[in-house]
Amino acid sequence: MVYFFYTVWKQKVLSKAGDKRLIWARFEGLSPVRSLVKIGLFLLAVLLLGISLMNYQKPIEQAGGQLGGIDVMIAIDVSNSMMATDLQPNRLEKARLFASKLMDTLQGNRIGIVAFAGEAFVQLPLTTDIAAARIYLQSLTTGLIPVQGTNIFKALETCRTALNPAEKKYKAVVLLTDGEELDDNAMAAAKALKNEGIVLITLGVGSANGATLPTETGEPRTNERGEIVVSKLNETLLKQLAEATYGTYLPLQETNATVAAVQNEIGSMDKKPISNARLINYESWSHPLIAFAAFLLLLELLLPAKAGRLKTRKSFAAALLMGVFFSPQTQAQNTDDLLRKANDAYLQQHYDDAKKMYEAVLKTDPKNAVARYNIGNMAYRSKNFTESANNFKAVTDQKPEPKIQAGAYNNAGLSHANAEEKNLPKAIESFKQSIRQNPYDDEVRNNLYKALDEWKQQQQQQQNKPDSNKKKPPPPKNKFDQKQADQKLQALQQEEKRIRDKMTKPAGGKAGDKNW
Repeated sequence: MVYFFYTVWKQKVLSKAGDKRLIWARFEGLSPVRSLVKIGLFLLAVLLLGISLMNYQKPIEQAGGQLGGIDVMIAIDVSNSMMATDLQPNRLEKARLFASKLMDTLQGNRIGIVAFAGEAFVQLPLTTDIAAARIYLQSLTTGLIPVQGTNIFKALETCRTALNPAEKKYKAVVLLTDGEELDDNAMAAAKALKNEGIVLITLGVGSANGATLPTETGEPRTNERGEIVVSKLNETLLKQLAEATYGTYLPLQETNATVAAVQNEIGSMDKKPISNARLINYESWSHPLIAFAAFLLLLELLLPAKAGRLKTRKSFAAALLMGVFFSPQTQAQNTDDLLRKANDAYLQQHYDDAKKMYEAVLKTDPKNAVARYNIGNMAYRSKNFTESANNFKAVTDQKPEPKIQAGAYNNAGLSHANAEEKNLPKAIESFKQSIRQNPYDDEVRNNLYKALDEWKQQQQQQQNKPDSNKKKPPPPKNKFDQKQADQKLQALQQEEKRIRDKMTKPAGGKAGDKNW
């Protein structure tokens, strides 16, 4: 509008000054058309910048899209026995840590959560929203269900009713409990799961030796007779339940190894199309609009008002336009898109494709910690521990955020500990560095303790190992002389007799008197 009124005002002024043709002839090379083009470029750039403020986004993955997966119900025991400390920091925390890491591997599947003790209820219905599942998982505590006990029957029945009864496959239940059953009906529930095609994977949370249960004051819990209660893992029952559904039993000791085993078990099952209820991975159109608006502004700036000067600036303008389109911001956006595709391929276990894309990301962004980290993970999976250790070291050298740094140090320690030529001192130092970044990760602490124990055993074996090159001590210079030893012994006995006589016969006294 300002330009329009300015143009009208200019025409009026020129008309008052005289004949328009004569006046324009005074301005050599000045083109009215060129002026309109320049203002048009400027206005179009302003329009694009205004639209870019709306931050228009295009969803890469639409709601209702089809994913391939299965329905997985995770049943977690929240009874008081799960507060036993035979697994650090306690059984319930160990179970929640396992469930959280398992969820990371179940992208594309629907997940539900069931909490149980003496009763059972659905904490989270089936969903593809992993972030929401983690939030519900953190709310699981022993005070969630007032009725105490371990009613596995109700837990399995609740899981069965939460799954689609019309399907005879594509379903699994992951049961996390110590197996101290309240009644004897768990086997009947397992057989009902089998009849509906549901695979049961049981996870034993605890140890065979068991542990005491702490009260609110920290004292060991006692029964009605005043005896200390010891909670033990019932592996026999959990194995029987898994076998009844052709499932698997696993003791929950090493979290990462157990997660990998459960992931392989679920990954081997037949998949079904699952509707995705989320909108994820939005692609923003603001950056291309801003880049094009900058191009128009630059073009308007370089476009001269006089026609004769256009050729002299053509090469300079072309160089600047190349700088706009291949700016670091545009390259960064392309790198982010490629990294997102690589992460998707990694989660879908297409490791060859993921590695190629990660390497392409590193060519444009050599300090990309996520790409380097996942390349290290893939090298570790293929048992190339030297390559994985080098990649994790490269991640830690870049000093990314503490969470990534802690994971890289831990994985580097595992690489050193599992290499063909073990380097336990480096592994121990890596685990220590990981704990410094994240002091609350008990999994890393357990890795550190194991590495220290193995290192001590190696030291003891080296000390006890006979050394053939070690010089034997020289024989004593003087051999033992029995006659000389007898003479010394007699002299000592005589000296002792004189001392006793002196003590029993004091000067001026009778024999037998003592000089007190």
